[in-house]
Amino acid sequence: MMTCYSFGYPYECVNPMNVNGVTNIIGITHIGKYVYTDTREDISIKRPCPKCGKYPTEEGHDPCIVTLPNVIAACCGHGVEEPYIYTEDHQYIEGKEDVMRYIKRSKYV
Repeated sequence: MMTCYSFGYPYECVNPMNVNGVTNIIGITHIGKYVYTDTREDISIKRPCPKCGKYPTEEGHDPCIVTLPNVIAACCGHGVEEPYIYTEDHQYIEGKEDVMRYIKRSKYV
């Protein structure tokens, strides 16, 4: 089974036969209810980043990366995964060096 993370915390699917699906940023539909592995709380309950201690922004964005123009999703990795950026033109940028390069370039556009 693949480990999935929500803001740096592992979660899993329970009740996989539930008909309510969630489609992620790359179009894969997941069906079921998602809970944090450690407490069994629903992943809709927001937690702070395990690396910096900050909560997601009001828009749900990663506070470690900031709100970037032309970006659908971005994650700092929270100390447990590789950071990534997924852009509106479907570029997937992964890894600390490439993500930092993209962020620096975006601030001067």
